[in-house]
Amino acid sequence: MLPDLITAAAHAGRTAEARTIHDQVLSAYGNGWLSDRRRARLDASGALLAPDPERLAELVDAPGAQRWPFERAVLAVELADRLRRAQQAARAREVLVSALDTFERLRAAAWTARVHAELRIAAPAAGSTLTAQQEQIVRLAAAGLTNREIGERLFLSPRTVGSHLYRLFPQLGVTNRTQLADLVTALDHRPHP
Repeated sequence: MLPDLITAAAHAGRTAEARTIHDQVLSAYGNGWLSDRRRARLDASGALLAPDPERLAELVDAPGAQRWPFERAVLAVELADRLRRAQQAARAREVLVSALDTFERLRAAAWTARVHAELRIAAPAAGSTLTAQQEQIVRLAAAGLTNREIGERLFLSPRTVGSHLYRLFPQLGVTNRTQLADLVTALDHRPHP
């Protein structure tokens, strides 16, 4: 699907190529007759290329989007990611919870696991979110770096890194670095339908 291609390209840093493909598809089919579903996919692709998350939010919230719940939920996950990056954590959480409900009803296990992981990272405890530094520490620890190695990279003492991890593990619902790595892997591996 075109929206999946656009999303993958954006995550790979190849937005210009994705825009070219979108423009080619739009010029080939945009003015002709398209089924409602294909028109929705073309609209979603354009919204995924837009820098403002509000265009994507309009599509996720559109009344017609309910006709294709899985596709709507997949777009909602991307919207939540953009909202989180825009420092709108509470709104991102609402969008993720709605997507999670859809994935659970559809028994989409991989997507359900991913959204659970994103919810733990997006709102680890009572409305708090990870700071940029905490997220860096989590990702480096998940990659297998020691506290000393993390400290050297981030100009922190190993003791400070350990303190951060000590507080973050319970917030993220993990008890060791292996579980932390699994959590980060679940977030980073974006399944495609």
